Formats: sequence, C-alpha cells, structure tokens
Amino acid sequence: MKQVRVKWTVAAIMLALLLASLDQTIVSTAMPTIVAELKGMDIYSWVFTAYMLTATTVMPIVGKLSDLYGRKRFFLLGLAVFMAGSALCGTADTMMQLVIYRGLQGLGGGALMPIAFTIFFEVFPPEQRGKMQGLLGSVFGLSSVFGPTIGAYITEYVSWNWIFYINLPLGILSFVILLFSLVETKAAGARPKIDFLGAAAMAVSIVTLLLALVFGGKEYAWSSWQVLGLFGTSTLFLILFLLIEKRAEEPMLPLALFRKRVIAVMSAVVFIQGIAMMGSASYIPLFVQGVLGGTATNAGNILTPMMLAVVAGSMTGGFMMRKFSYRTITVAAMAVMALGAFLLSRLDVNATQMQVTLCMILLGLGVGPLMPASTTAVQGAVDMKQRGVATSSVAFFRSIGGTVGVAVMGTIVTHHMTNQLADKLGRSPMAGTFLQNPQALLQPELRAKIPPAILTVLQGTLAEAISYVFLFALAAAVVGLVTACFMGKSKLEIGERGMPRQPVTEGNL
Repeated sequence: MKQVRVKWTVAAIMLALLLASLDQTIVSTAMPTIVAELKGMDIYSWVFTAYMLTATTVMPIVGKLSDLYGRKRFFLLGLAVFMAGSALCGTADTMMQLVIYRGLQGLGGGALMPIAFTIFFEVFPPEQRGKMQGLLGSVFGLSSVFGPTIGAYITEYVSWNWIFYINLPLGILSFVILLFSLVETKAAGARPKIDFLGAAAMAVSIVTLLLALVFGGKEYAWSSWQVLGLFGTSTLFLILFLLIEKRAEEPMLPLALFRKRVIAVMSAVVFIQGIAMMGSASYIPLFVQGVLGGTATNAGNILTPMMLAVVAGSMTGGFMMRKFSYRTITVAAMAVMALGAFLLSRLDVNATQMQVTLCMILLGLGVGPLMPASTTAVQGAVDMKQRGVATSSVAFFRSIGGTVGVAVMGTIVTHHMTNQLADKLGRSPMAGTFLQNPQALLQPELRAKIPPAILTVLQGTLAEAISYVFLFALAAAVVGLVTACFMGKSKLEIGERGMPRQPVTEGNL
C-alpha cells in the first residue's frame, strides 16, 4: 500500500512541476500573438520578468515555512496559487493585466520546485535519491524540448488563452492525488515562530536587485539615480537581513548553514552555473537568427538537442553519485561546461548550425549532472528540519545567477552593438535606422531589404557581441570549476547490502 502511495505521489509531483516549467517555454512561443492582440510592446519583457521576480523571491521563504509547518500544505498552496494565476492569465484583456497575473503565477511556481525536491529526498532512501533527483530534473529538460512546439500549436490552432487554461485540468488532477497520497511531514517541537522581518528584508533586497538588473542599460543608464538607488536599496536591505537573521529565533535563511563547506561551495557553484547556463541559452537563438539567418524554428531545433543533453546529463549525474564524490561530479561538470562555452565563443559568421548544435550539446552535458548533485549534496548536509530551506537555497542561488547572467550579457551585447555600429556605419543613411531598430536582422521582411554590404556589417557586429557573451560565460564556468575544488570529500554513501547510510560530510568551515 505504501509503495502504491509513493508512486502516485511521485507522478503527481512530476505533473505539477511539468506544468510550472512548461509554462515558461509555452509562453515564449505565444508572446508575438499575445502582443499583437493585447498591444503593449513596451512592457513585453515584463511578462517574463514578473514571473521571475516573484518566483525567485518566494523560494527561500516558502522553503523555510515548509520546514516549520510541513511540506504538503505549502506544496498544495503553491499549486493552487499557480492555477489561480493561470486562470487569470487566460482572461487578461491588457498586457498590464497579464503582467500582474504572471506575477501571481510566479508566487505559486516558486513554491513548487524547492519543496518537490525536498519531498523526494524524504520519500526515497539514499541509494535511490540520485536516480530520482535526476528523473525530477529531467522534467525541466523535457518541458524545454516540447514547450515551444506545444505553445505554437495551441496558439495557432486553438487560442493563446489555452496555453494558460490547459494548466487547470492537469493541475486539479495533481492536487487531488497529492491531497490523498502525500503524507505530511514537519519537524516536531515547540510552536515555531515566523521570521516576518527577515522575510520582508529579503524580499525587498531581492526585488530591488532584480529590478536594477532589468532596468539597467535599458530603461535607464547604469549610472542613473534610478538604477543606483535600486542597487543601494538592495544593499541596505541585504545588510539589514543579515543583522536580523543573526538575532532571529527561527531565521528565514539560517546563516549557520553556510558554515558547512558543501552548502557554501555548492551555493556559489550553482550561482555560477545559472550565469553560464541561462545566458548561453538566451543568446543562442539570437545568434542563429541574427547571424546565421535562421528562423525561430531553426533556433528551437538547436536548443532541443541541448535540452536533451541536460536530461541525459542529469540522469547520468544521478547514477554517478553512487560512486563519486560531489566534488568530482561538480568539477567534471564545470569543466565540460567551460569547454562548451569556449567553443561557443569561437563561433563567427561562417559557423554552421551543426557546429552550434554540437557546442550546445556539450554545454547541456555539463549543466545536467549539477542538477541532482547540488540538491542531494545540500540535503545530505542538514537534518530534516532544515531540508526545505537548504533545498530552496540551491534553487534560489541558481535563479539569481541566471538573472544576473542574462542582465550582464544583455548589457554586453547592447553596448558593443551600439558602439560598433556607430563606428562601422558612420554617416551611412541607413545607420540611424539600424541603430534604432537592430532587431531588423530577426525580421525576414526587413532583412531582405538590407543592402548586402550593410547586412555583412550587421551580422559580423552581432557575432562579435555574442562571442563576448560566451567569453563571459566561459569566465564564469572557470570560476565555478575552481570554486568546486574546495567542496571537500562529501559523498552519498550506501551501506552494506545496499542499505542506506548517513552521507559522509565535511565538517564546518
């Protein structure tokens, strides 16, 4: 009976995570149609940013609350909020409404991932955790593979509203199954106290940091008072948060966690992984369409093998944990990721789509093993009452890293394109046109009107800009590789006859 319950729980959790992760890739495909109907091109990016802001902010908070009050109630609450946001998104009549409803979706989606990984850790014995964490990580890879195709089909043949409505029947099914199959878990003891001040300070610090990174170099100059003010506010509330956490009885993010070597090092590594992974995945489509002249379908076809490689790498990493230390797995993964970033940085206007595909596969093979290894490593370093906050910290740092990476890389591309096009096109009558509308390279009808000489300049300049992006990703991967060397000898240990045994961990720093 217990085994049947576990199987239903696993299936329902994976379904819920599939909805949350699939929602991101489906939306990206449908956005041109949505903007055409709802207008509001000036806040296009906020459809994605709103979700990212709320999801990233809520991760560590919900992770801690699940430690205090139980996993089940907060996973179900997150799923319910996510479905409510999905329903509202489908009814949006304006872009501003859609942005607000996407923020609500993010509150629910941000609660699902860290708690799901924690539940898996508690349900399965050590000898099965690596395999199951790899399986759970593969959900995100599969959503990236099939999401764009599903989104395009629904948008073209049904309606863009249904990319959100489709979450409801599947989400309800997952909710009902978990309501009866998932056993509640929470730490016993005295009535817990919630660190409201710490949660508020953390939220303000994260939101203002992400807003600064989103606005900087786009809506406002990096040196503007708006952006500097946001960075200053973020720093101030970060300091306030650290002071609060030192004195709180039940801190939202216990600073003592980071005295454990494996948690401190792994948090830094996944932050760096987020920079390299998200940045590279974001700019490869731009390279394929803008430099190589491919279509959106071509870009999707190149990203698909990468995501499949992430899935394969994730499952391989799960099996590797039975034999190798977390340090060995992490160093190897970062080395492969660095090699992939290096090869990407060497691409130019003469590259072929096959070359780009092979580079992306290599990058995916480096990203994959870190998914199960990072989660299992930090969970094995803490006791049950801290597993939720430890797991959410991994997702939190990876998300922040991805946000920082995309923002910095966007600045690199914008700065290089603006300066180089101004120099190379000079007083050309078309210079002003392309400085104001460089995305003409991505629009077939406008691209066909570009004189060959100017098209060559535009392609070469964009290729140079994106090569600097991948050099930044390479530098991040090298830093991650060096950082991983300090992780110690922690590993997942299996006792005699396959019986689980406590994982071997390093002491405090």
